[in-house]
Formats: sequence, C-alpha cells, structure tokens
Amino acid sequence: MSRFGVRALKWPFESKDVEGTIQNLERCRGNISLALNIDQTVILQNVDDRTTLHQLPIAHGASFDSKAEEYNPTCLPNTREELLKEIDRWIDDPKSKTIFWLNGMAGTGKSTIARTVAHTRSKRGDLGASFFFKRGEIDRGNLNKLMSTLAHQLALSIPGVAFFIKKTLDANLAIVGKSVKKQFEKLIQEPLSEVAATPIALSSVVMVIDALDECDQEADTRLLINIFSQAKTLRPHLRVFLTSRPELPIRLGFTRSALKNRNNIGDRGDPCGSPACGRGRLSELWPLITMVAVRSEQKESIQRKRSSGIPLAFIRCSNLSLHTLYAPLTSKLMRLTT
Repeated sequence: MSRFGVRALKWPFESKDVEGTIQNLERCRGNISLALNIDQTVILQNVDDRTTLHQLPIAHGASFDSKAEEYNPTCLPNTREELLKEIDRWIDDPKSKTIFWLNGMAGTGKSTIARTVAHTRSKRGDLGASFFFKRGEIDRGNLNKLMSTLAHQLALSIPGVAFFIKKTLDANLAIVGKSVKKQFEKLIQEPLSEVAATPIALSSVVMVIDALDECDQEADTRLLINIFSQAKTLRPHLRVFLTSRPELPIRLGFTRSALKNRNNIGDRGDPCGSPACGRGRLSELWPLITMVAVRSEQKESIQRKRSSGIPLAFIRCSNLSLHTLYAPLTSKLMRLTT
C-alpha cells in the first residue's frame, strides 16, 4: 500500500474516506496515549502517597477490623436498637457536639457496641478511623502511636484526605514525634478542614475510640478528652465515639468538656443478657452443646434455659475425659445447670 499510496484504494472506499478513517484512528491513538499517561501519573502519585503514608508509625491491631479484633463480636440483630439509633442521630445531626461518651462497668457490652458502630459507619462510608485501646500492649496501651494511626486510617478511608496528610508529612516529617495535640492539629484537624473545600467532602467523619480507661496514663486520658472536645471542623463534622469505664479521672475530664452525652450503659434497657441476645448466642452454641457428653437431665436443663433466652457462657463437661483439666469450669457449669 505504501508503494501506491492512499489514492490506490478505489474500492470499497473512496480515498477521502480512507483519509478520514486514518485521521480518526490517529485521534483515538492520541486519546488512548493521553489516558494511559494520566493513569500512569495517578498510579505513580498513589505509590508516592502510600510511600509517604507508610512513614506514619502504626499501632497494629488497633482498628476494629484488624486481625486482633477478628473474633470479637458485634451486636446481634434486634439488640441495642434504641442506643444505636441514638448514636446514628448524633452522628448525622450537624448541630451535635463532637464527643459521645458511652460508659459502663466491665462486661456491659461497650466494646461490642463500639465495634458495631465502627462496622456500620464503615459500610456507610463515613468511618474515618478506629482505635481499640488494650492495657499492657506496647502500641495499644498509650498515646504514642494514636494520632499517627488515626491519620493513616483517615488517609485510606476518607476521599481527598491523603493528599493533605502527605502534604503535611512532606513539609515536616518530624511531626510524628511532636506532642499529641500538635499531631492531632496537623495530621487530622487541618487535613479534614482542607478537604472541606473540595467537592468530595463528607458531611461527617466518625472516629471510634474504645476502652479509653485502658490507656496507661491518667494524664493522657484527660489530654485526649480535651483535644477531641475542643476540635472544630466546619465540614466535615468530626464525631468521636468514646467508650470507657466510669472511673473518676475520666469523669473529671469530661466535666470540663462540651459533650453531647455521658451515657451509662447500665441505665439502659435491652441489656446484653436480654432474651434476644440469649437466643442468638445459644443458637450459635447449640451445635457444640449437643456434642458434649452431658447427662440427659443436664441437657434438658440447658435446653430449658436456652428456650427462655438465658445466655450461658459455659457448658457443663464433667463427663468428658478431660475432667481434671476442666474442673474449675465444671463447677461454674454445674451452678448454671442446677
């Protein structure tokens, strides 16, 4: 074809048709090349962003969906409904205060509710970050990596925030070693405020902080409460859901803060031991119960309690060959089944 040129094409195309087709193909090739270049630039930018974000110190296992939290439960269907609705209303109300504090004694279900809130808001797309304190763990028992962990999660979960966090780190990587208050301002508050000017800004960004009382230092607890309560972002609105036991240092910290609520879970209905909760837990355990070699009258007792909705934490296993190993457990089970 190059020997005779485009004019040699007479059938089935006119030469002008061929020339037009070639021009269209050239334009398509140019558009494809431009699109590939843009995609490549975005990929390189994302790699650069992630490389920078990886410099943030992270408390592994602190997020609600981490491996460490994998087998910890969320609320069963039809339980804690009123409380969860109240939390949703607080998050969605633009006039709400920044903090919602849920307190209660050990075993009242605070962490279960915190995981439920985190899971629900993650599905809705406005969970910014979560941090589950755990006493005795190097990274989860203090504030050393709290803000950098929250910032890292924010960058991955909230559109547009990563750019501004990277901008802060590029300007001053040493920020990760500054005071907790300064880290919050530069890595969380300011990036959230800057993303408000973009079209992709959310109305609210939720942070879930569980078991604040397991933070080792009381001074750190008070500091964190004050930092969150004084945080002001016009849009997106920052919403911090906290749980803790009602110890005095925490209560004193909150009395100096502008809070939405200090909710005592023990004052509410729909307890963890409610019939709905009991039936749900026992429906999960029943296949295991029937595998345990218990006497028929004991099994009947367990079944009666199951039908009445009383949750059982243990199953009597005194007739198993491992009786000696489970002796302490057996004594508790006997009390439950008699």
